[in-house]
Amino acid sequence: MEIPNINKFCLSRITVDIDNYRELSASLLYSVKIFGRDNVRLYRSASGTGFRLEIRGKFTPLENIYYRIILGDDPYRLRYALHRYLTTGDPELLDIAFVEKEQIGGYFGRIVEIDIKDIIDDVLYEYIKEHDITPDHVRLVMDRILTYVDKITLWTIVIPAKEEYINKIKENFRRYKLLKDPYYDDRIIFYKVSRDNIVKKFEDLGIPIITYKTKEITTKNIDLAEEY
Repeated sequence: MEIPNINKFCLSRITVDIDNYRELSASLLYSVKIFGRDNVRLYRSASGTGFRLEIRGKFTPLENIYYRIILGDDPYRLRYALHRYLTTGDPELLDIAFVEKEQIGGYFGRIVEIDIKDIIDDVLYEYIKEHDITPDHVRLVMDRILTYVDKITLWTIVIPAKEEYINKIKENFRRYKLLKDPYYDDRIIFYKVSRDNIVKKFEDLGIPIITYKTKEITTKNIDLAEEY
């Protein structure tokens, strides 16, 4: 197989998926400082659980990889992207980003663009163009981003530890990353989930469950929100 040319200007964007609000805020600031505010877009992800930065311009595959690393792209996403690129030689497979993604329950979530000027206004933009970015700037941007984060209800689900139920769970939830590892004892299984539609999915599968709300996370409770 021919070795891909990593220095050819063949890509029109760099996309970075970030779930951590602090890292996102810093990456957004540095993206704007390096590439200019007009060339940076911010989206709520199609899954609704994170954010995506998109930088527009002309880039080589090497630049795409480099900036995704330093801006904190999901390492698993980056690893799969590199594998696709190196095994096919197709640069278009290096940076795939979903506009729409299927969710549990059969509906589709779509990315939602956030006006970046609401996050980095003219005063802040003019300042960071000429000065260093400080932790106070990161906190300010994070507070603004958090206004776009929905409240999350955490559910605890109690399930009888029967083999037929365990098999149904493995079969139906294998493709989703929305379930934490369960807690087992001799008779029951505990799951912690953060989506109401997952609770409904258990019910639709005919799995007898007991549910109760564990916590409600507000957008200001940053550490707890990121823990889940």
